[in-house]
Amino acid sequence: DLAEKSQKTITIHEIDPDAMQQLVNYAYTGDMMITEDNVQARELTRFN
Repeated sequence: DLAEKSQKTITIHEIDPDAMQQLVNYAYTGDMMITEDNVQARELTRFN
């Protein structure tokens, strides 16, 4: 289990506000709007 599981709030560092909004929207609706901008942002955070 993660330590955050027992916390009421967590802090997420270094995330783009638009990306966070997309994650929240996806969590609540199951839908995500794919745009050229957010695909490019995703590529910048890709780990190899």
